[in-house]
Amino acid sequence: MKLSPISPKEKGFTLLELLLALSLGALVVAGAGRFLSQAFSLAERQDVSAAVLADLGRIQDKLSSQLRSVLLHPERQDLFFLALSENDESALLFTTVADSRLKLVGWGAVSDSLYYLEAELSLWQPSQEELPTAQLLLELGAEKIAPSLTDLSFSFDGGVSSWDSRTQGLPGEVLLLFTTSAGTQQELSVILPQGGEGQ
Repeated sequence: MKLSPISPKEKGFTLLELLLALSLGALVVAGAGRFLSQAFSLAERQDVSAAVLADLGRIQDKLSSQLRSVLLHPERQDLFFLALSENDESALLFTTVADSRLKLVGWGAVSDSLYYLEAELSLWQPSQEELPTAQLLLELGAEKIAPSLTDLSFSFDGGVSSWDSRTQGLPGEVLLLFTTSAGTQQELSVILPQGGEGQ
């Protein structure tokens, strides 16, 4: 059997051409991988942002509604609005009307977490001049709420950081400052329609 010589058309690729094709292919694949990685990273950041906004909206609506429903009566010592914000901890504990019933509601921030308590009014009654602490809320059974919110601080009527309705009545305005897990802050001002009589 006789072998025929290989014509230039049948030679195939040279080693240099093969290396060049592999290099170009690797660059295309690397570019596509980087693009996909950035797209997934952006989608993840958008999911986190959406969760933060959803938590923030839900919490702001709930808290502002409860604040507008605060109930005090001069002849009832079991109805109160108490707050203390100091040393990276804050606690807000008050009586409100929820579902046509009196409730004890508490909000607090400790250790980069936001806590919430809703209980029967009989669960806790303050002793004279006692203001709530975040630790008290935890002892009463407050639960972590909205993991994307890490802090809540507040002030009343232009900058006061603690409040005792037994001596001050209700504040006219509550200024709330939420801190998110992304490090951003969101401010909310709530005007208490029945407030301001203690000033």
